Amino acid sequence: MKGTLHTRRMKALERGEGEVMGVRLARRFVTRNPIKVLAVSVAGLAVLAIPAMSLKMALNDDSGKPPGTTQRIAYDTLGKGFGPGFNGPLTVGVDARDSDHPKAAAQDAYTMLSKLDDVAAVRPPSFNQAGDVALPAAS
Repeated sequence: MKGTLHTRRMKALERGEGEVMGVRLARRFVTRNPIKVLAVSVAGLAVLAIPAMSLKMALNDDSGKPPGTTQRIAYDTLGKGFGPGFNGPLTVGVDARDSDHPKAAAQDAYTMLSKLDDVAAVRPPSFNQAGDVALPAAS
């Protein structure tokens, strides 16, 4: 790019004289006012993080449908009839590939899930064809 820059400052930089704007900013402002720069940076990051406060990370289900729609009525009816959590079963994966007894590992997970207070029902684990990964489901 030599010879393509036309301003005096850029020509001086080509000759090795002067400093790039970022270096000047760092020397003249950032190093002289580190607390101010830190405070402004943290405040800026906090403002940028505000939308994350209302972020909902979940699988979409019919609880988010508007009240009165067929899907929402069905969702609410199932919840009332079968109890809370029926509409949102938790699928648990048991990776027993490194285990000597994969069926025993899956059975232990099934037993542990069955003993939890907030779990209404647990389906017995179903294995893949290799017999080393199981999926018990809890609701």
